[in-house]
Amino acid sequence: MKKPTLLLLTVFMVLIGFGAIGQEQEPAQPKADEQARSSGEELLHELPPLSKEEEEQLAKALSDLPDCPGPAPLPLAVSVSGRDHDTAGMDVLLTYQETKTNEGGAWLPGNTTFAVLCDGLYSFSITFVKDFVPGEDVDVSIRLEKGSGGSVLRDTIGKALAGEGGGKRATGAYNVILRLKRGDYLQTWVSSGNRRPRYLLDYNFTAHRIGN
Repeated sequence: MKKPTLLLLTVFMVLIGFGAIGQEQEPAQPKADEQARSSGEELLHELPPLSKEEEEQLAKALSDLPDCPGPAPLPLAVSVSGRDHDTAGMDVLLTYQETKTNEGGAWLPGNTTFAVLCDGLYSFSITFVKDFVPGEDVDVSIRLEKGSGGSVLRDTIGKALAGEGGGKRATGAYNVILRLKRGDYLQTWVSSGNRRPRYLLDYNFTAHRIGN
């Protein structure tokens, strides 16, 4: 190979190398919420406001909690269910029509809120069936929200999700174990993709203390 040709090839390769370096992108920065999660910081957000009556009822119930029944394994358990929930638009606090178990009195009047009566370890589960709404096939979720001291700011713990079902029913489920303090409280809120109409055929919530 002649020297001029070799020189041209060398220059060409160097230029390609500089081009590749110029095209390198800086590594994506983690989002603020991811940074907060990795640092252990709780992410609190404000849900749609409760009615004045609901606020007063919640505040009164939290200020007058029953006594802790005592150390585990003394029972502290709740099982509630609801049917035919039809809403659209903003997130909605779920009300449960049937209380199957309220051992220890942790399920508060108003049928929306589980109150933590004792410091300890708790297990929670959410299950639901989303029915198809004609003309609306969207994701629907029930989120578990934790608050403390009656604050309007709550932390989203997790959610049960039923995705688009192609015109069919779909189900969602979520289970979690949390360490909580007396005075904490938990609620479930239903939401849908793009805040579209949703119909819950059946939904269930259970909670019980599993340890001190």
